[in-house]
Amino acid sequence: LDATTGSWGLDSGRIDNGTIELMEGATLEVTSNSDNRLSGVTLDADLDLAASSATLRLTGGVTINGTLTVSGSGARLNSDTTRTIDGAGTIAFVGTSGSERRLFVEGGTTVTLGENLTVRGGRARIGGRFFVSGNSSVTNLGTIIADVPGQTLRIDMEGTGTFTNEGLVQAAGGILTLSKD
Repeated sequence: LDATTGSWGLDSGRIDNGTIELMEGATLEVTSNSDNRLSGVTLDADLDLAASSATLRLTGGVTINGTLTVSGSGARLNSDTTRTIDGAGTIAFVGTSGSERRLFVEGGTTVTLGENLTVRGGRARIGGRFFVSGNSSVTNLGTIIADVPGQTLRIDMEGTGTFTNEGLVQAAGGILTLSKD
C-alpha cells in the first residue's frame, strides 16, 4: 500500500500469503470484526490495532519484520492454529487505560514465538482463549519484556496449557506475572 492506493481497512477480510508493505503514509486499519485474518503473510511494515476491540486472527504462519502494535482498548491477536510467529520484529502492547490488550492462543493449539521476535509492553495478557475452548500452550524462543512502568504484562495459561521459555523473559521497568488459572 502506498500514497497511490491510499489506506485500506480490514473489516471481515482475509489476507493470504505474500508480503504486506506500507509506504508513503499508507495504513492498514484493522476493525473489531472477528473475521479479520492474516495467513501465510510477511509483515514488512508497522501495523497498529488501534481501534477499540480490534481483532486480528493469525491462521497460518506469520512473519513480523516491523512492529505490530496492539494499542486499542481490548484489542487482540488470536492465534487460531499451531504455528510459529516468526521474524525480526516486535509485537508491542501499548496503552495504560481501558481493557487489557491480548494475544489469545485458541484451544488445543500451541504458538511459538520465534527466536528473533520481541514481545513487549504492558496492560496485556499472553495466553488464554477467546473463540475455541481447550488447553493451549505458548513456547517462547525470543524475548518477552514487561517494560511499561506501573503496568503488568501477564503470561497466563489456562487449564493444562503450558508456557515453555527457551528465550528471555524479563521485567524491565514494568510488572511481569506468570500464572495458571
